[in-house]
Amino acid sequence: MEKGKDRHHVIPVSRGGRKRKNNIIIVDKYRHALYHILFQNQLPEEVVEQLNSEFFGGKYEINIRRKE
Repeated sequence: MEKGKDRHHVIPVSRGGRKRKNNIIIVDKYRHALYHILFQNQLPEEVVEQLNSEFFGGKYEINIRRKE
């Protein structure tokens, strides 16, 4: 793996995610740490829900869809 990069489980192992290629993305170490500081081990859908309700306050809405 490149220097300064980390493996990030999209669905955390602690939440039932698998240690497989389709659940791992390579991210910058700083961004990886920041993600976990901000969102802990939330699922992507939970992050979006939190942003919509707490950050945007109903004025904007982010939508996501999972690729299969």
